[in-house]
Parts: sequence; C-alpha cells; structure tokens
Amino acid sequence: VYGQRLLHGRENLWEAWDVLEMATRRGAEVVGLKAGVLDEGYKADIVLIRHLKPHLKPIFDPYSAVVYSANTGDVDTVIVDGRIVVRNGVHVNLDEDKVLEMGERAARELVKRALDEEPSLADILGPITL
Repeated sequence: VYGQRLLHGRENLWEAWDVLEMATRRGAEVVGLKAGVLDEGYKADIVLIRHLKPHLKPIFDPYSAVVYSANTGDVDTVIVDGRIVVRNGVHVNLDEDKVLEMGERAARELVKRALDEEPSLADILGPITL
C-alpha cells in the first residue's frame, strides 16, 4: 500500500479492505483453495487480535488498524479448521523454542554452504558468526 502511494500518488489507492481481501479470499482463489471467507463449505481460519494496545488505538476503522498497525505480537488466538492452534499468543502444538533453534541451525548451515561454494559472498554478508 505504501509503495502504491509512492508510485501513484493518492489516486486509485487500494483501501485497507482491498488489502485484507487480497490476503484472504483473493489469495486463496489464486492458489485454488476454497477458503478465505467465513461461509458454509469453505475452509476457515480465524485470527483473533488483541486490539487493546496503544499502537492500535484509536480504532476508527478496524481494517486499517489491522493493515497499517497490527503485527504478529498482536495475535491472541488462531483457529484452523475448527482447532485452536495458537492460544494467548503461543502455538499449542509446537515447541516454539525447538522450532526457532532448528531454524537458526538451518540458516547457519545454509550460509556456511554458500560461503564454502562462493567465498566472495563474505564481502556482501559482512562480519557474521557461524
């Protein structure tokens, strides 16, 4: 949305509702899923956001609050296909510390392999600790 404003000024701008629709219903359509809306026969995921936070106030338009101000730390509950998978901001089925550790290890191994293959990448990456 911000990039669109830089390129096109203030004419023909996407509204926050348009952005949410692209991220939900239209996004599902693009990948061939019957999802993205709360309706019978559709797969439905629901994200509940903690809206009582200073950076989300005042809420004149809830769509704008989500698009322009909300972040991942505002997610309280996520329901996927009728099952709660995030409660109070914590994934209920995953060990988040273990997932983060595995991601960190995989990223370091990937960078090490890339540097072994092409040492000149160190000039781009700068000082890093593997």
